[in-house]
Amino acid sequence: MLANWPEAESRAPNVTEDNLDAWWNKALALAHLDRAEEALDVVENVLAVRDDHVQALIGNCDLLGQLGRWKEALSSSDRLIELCPEMVAAWRERGDALMNLDRQAEALDAEKKTTELDPQDAWSWFRFGYVSIELHSFDEALEALERATELAPNQPAIWLEKGACLGHLDRHEEAVAAYDHVLEIDPDNGRAWMNRGIALWALDRGSEAHESVDRGIKYLPDDPVAWYWRGMVLTGLGELELALEALDRSLKLFPDNGEALLRRSGVRCRLDQPKAAILGDVRRAIATDPKYRALARNDEALNSLCWDPEFLALTQYGGPGPSEE
Repeated sequence: MLANWPEAESRAPNVTEDNLDAWWNKALALAHLDRAEEALDVVENVLAVRDDHVQALIGNCDLLGQLGRWKEALSSSDRLIELCPEMVAAWRERGDALMNLDRQAEALDAEKKTTELDPQDAWSWFRFGYVSIELHSFDEALEALERATELAPNQPAIWLEKGACLGHLDRHEEAVAAYDHVLEIDPDNGRAWMNRGIALWALDRGSEAHESVDRGIKYLPDDPVAWYWRGMVLTGLGELELALEALDRSLKLFPDNGEALLRRSGVRCRLDQPKAAILGDVRRAIATDPKYRALARNDEALNSLCWDPEFLALTQYGGPGPSEE
């Protein structure tokens, strides 16, 4: 039916109470076709006639979010909460908007409200845990994620987030067990293989970490973080040439990753590569964030340059800017 709308639109009546459902159906069809701006226009016309149309308000929040208009999405979610203060979806829309506005503490309050409204909803506990991790409240996050796994024990996304939280708490053995659980449910989960490798690396189980990270890359061949961690693991195993190849691949995918640039400079230094290339990486890392001055200055992999005048000039406080050669 939607295919007939463009021809009929010029002679379609204005949105009224009588034809509200037809216009709302049109908005749904447009949204289903990923025509978000057109769908939003229709939804706003519906809301102009009936500003308490709950489904249209939810759709308005979703579409504004898709278009990156988060302040407007927040206003729409607030209106939704005025009308339906006990609706989980309304508070969830508010949490989404606040998270995307970098107002994580307020987002956490919204997500907590959803757990109070429906304590049996695993997704609400998952989201509460996710936002808690963003706020570095790892103990609180773990409690929420454990609750989520109790309610939905076969949901890989929850176990994946739980593993990440355990890693932040330096509980790496438990993190490996969480990722193993993900892989029992979804053996092709590249993120689980990758994160498992990182946890194994933290446990100094380098060979196992290498195997797991490589399995992750099989599923995530264009992920710069995956290649970065392959480089880290191979560096720890002393496979410096292969580590350099992995870091090169990571930086090809994400050229402004300061951490990868600094790590590559250390590998190059250990391989006795030309000083210009090493300092070039350090300089580029500093260009991404001045914190890399101090990190480079204290990096053991760069010790052979510690008295080099160019290195000292580059890494001292207030040293040359990133564009200076």
